[in-house]
Amino acid sequence: MESKEYISYMSKRAEKRQNAIVTLSDQSHKQLEELQGLRQNMQDKHEEQTNGLQMEILQMENQLALLNSEIADLKDVKTLQQQQLRHIAELEEELSTMQCHHSESLVAQKADFIEKKKSCEQQAENTMQDFTISANKEVIASLLQCTLFTGEKSGMKLVAMALMFCAITDLRSEMYNVVGPAQPLFTFTGEDVILPCSIKPNTSAVNMRVEWFRLDIQDSVVYLYENRENKIEKQNQYFRGRTTLFPEELNNGNASLKLSSVQVSDDGVYKCFIESSSWYDDITVNVSVGAIGTQPLITVEEFDHSGGLRLLCESEGWNPQPELQWLDSKGDTLFSDSTETHKDAKGYSVKQRITVHNSETKYHCRVKLRHHMLQTDIIVLSKMFHFWRTSVIWISITVVLSIITAVAVATFVYIRRVRHLRRIQKEIKKRRKYAADVTLDPDTAHQYLILSDDGKQVRRGEKKQNVSDNPERSQ
Repeated sequence: MESKEYISYMSKRAEKRQNAIVTLSDQSHKQLEELQGLRQNMQDKHEEQTNGLQMEILQMENQLALLNSEIADLKDVKTLQQQQLRHIAELEEELSTMQCHHSESLVAQKADFIEKKKSCEQQAENTMQDFTISANKEVIASLLQCTLFTGEKSGMKLVAMALMFCAITDLRSEMYNVVGPAQPLFTFTGEDVILPCSIKPNTSAVNMRVEWFRLDIQDSVVYLYENRENKIEKQNQYFRGRTTLFPEELNNGNASLKLSSVQVSDDGVYKCFIESSSWYDDITVNVSVGAIGTQPLITVEEFDHSGGLRLLCESEGWNPQPELQWLDSKGDTLFSDSTETHKDAKGYSVKQRITVHNSETKYHCRVKLRHHMLQTDIIVLSKMFHFWRTSVIWISITVVLSIITAVAVATFVYIRRVRHLRRIQKEIKKRRKYAADVTLDPDTAHQYLILSDDGKQVRRGEKKQNVSDNPERSQ
């Protein structure tokens, strides 16, 4: 009796152990499946992240290729712009040449007219002199005949009067010259300039006609002095209020013109014409007007592919064309990447670009026109280059670290899971060494356990099974 109870007890104990082993085995299989699924998910995520990073790298390479293509296109555009600017400069030069030829033609025509006028007046004067001499001769002959009839004293008086009359009528007017500057005059906008013109040798011009006019424009009267007064109504509207003579100097033959508040359009050829009742003369004065432009403006544009920093300097409103230079801290001239020149109604505009690679250095942009000079300085700090280099380095490091981190995390998780699975497998193998061929009794199985038909396998159900009541059933 006792042996039967002992066998029953051992049988139940073995069944419980077997159930526990089966349950543990199922749990191990589930964990193994979960770990394998987690491993597969990690591998999929790793591949997805790797593919994503590769796509990002490919996109960045494509963007870099597009940027390089755009840079090449911009170079082509810049080359085309430079060609167009050169063509515009050539056209402007041709236009200037045509204007000069036109001005020279006007000057030549007016000079020819004045020479013809001088020739006609000289012929008229010579004719008058010839008539005067002939008349004087006839007068003297008549007086001599009268002397023979009137006596010696009366004849002497008549001869004296005739000689005085001949001296007066035969007196020829003294010739004067109008003189002016030998070199062209140069001035700047906003300033006042004096256009020299005077009579040599000195003689009063108060009763003479003084006319200043332009040779290169229509309605060219700049200033007119006639009959001891200024003829403002005949003056060009553009010059009214800005031109005047020096009245106190007219007595000395000085007919110089003062032109106030000079403008760019005042650039041109002027003529001073002085005329009296017996003579006239004129001189030409060339006036060049320079305009001081704006203070040079320096703009930090961008970094190029080599890490150089591009600087742009520009200034506008100059006349004539100024000289723009980039200088380093030592005062040495730097070679420019590109130079642009443009002319409009405001004057000349100049632009020049350079690429610098040195930090903590002062650079000067200088614009010069004769004795006038404007300059702007810029100090290129090392943090500008540091920022660019740091940005490039950090972008590269971020991409590399992202890839390394993703690979390291995936590898770490994978190795950890593999080690855990190996430990479980070892534990299962260890426990299986003590396994026995046991057939489970469905009458004593727990209500949540589901046995196979042969009683060799068991699994846990989600709910209680519909089983018969048995006092020996495991609770």
